[in-house]
Amino acid sequence: MLRSHRRVLRALLPMVLSGCAGSQSLTDRLPMPGRDRYSEQLLAARMAEQSGELLRARKSYEELLKRHPDKVDLHHRLGVLCQKSGDEQAAISHLSRAHELSPTNVEVLCDLGYSHYLQGKTEQAVEVFRRAQQINPSHSRTQSNLGIALIDMGEISTAMTPLRQSMRAS
Repeated sequence: MLRSHRRVLRALLPMVLSGCAGSQSLTDRLPMPGRDRYSEQLLAARMAEQSGELLRARKSYEELLKRHPDKVDLHHRLGVLCQKSGDEQAAISHLSRAHELSPTNVEVLCDLGYSHYLQGKTEQAVEVFRRAQQINPSHSRTQSNLGIALIDMGEISTAMTPLRQSMRAS
């Protein structure tokens, strides 16, 4: 069976099974040429990233970013991916842009701080982790990263508070 026929059947089957009570219109569910497939493409890029295909994932994120330049999740994932790949400048650039687009996103702040930390910018990392901590004091990853960065700076007694909090939150 042709691929397009399968997609049409997949779109129609839930409508047939749910009767007239379906909340989505039939035309919204049918595959259409040129329709934005952002979620599908993002999922494919995430799967490539998770399976270790970093180059393919990066290309996918970059292609999506051309069409969706203000998507926080694209800048966020691309920043993390760039850090994993050793492209530190691009990592900070994308994570900073994600933070600009979503200033209260603790996950973005935590990854931005961690990127600074990995690049040896421990003081900047601590600043970013503290901003994330102000937004969500119970975010365990922020607490543990802050504690590790403080230990790296020699502030062992100060580090104990966020480290204890991270253990309580986990």
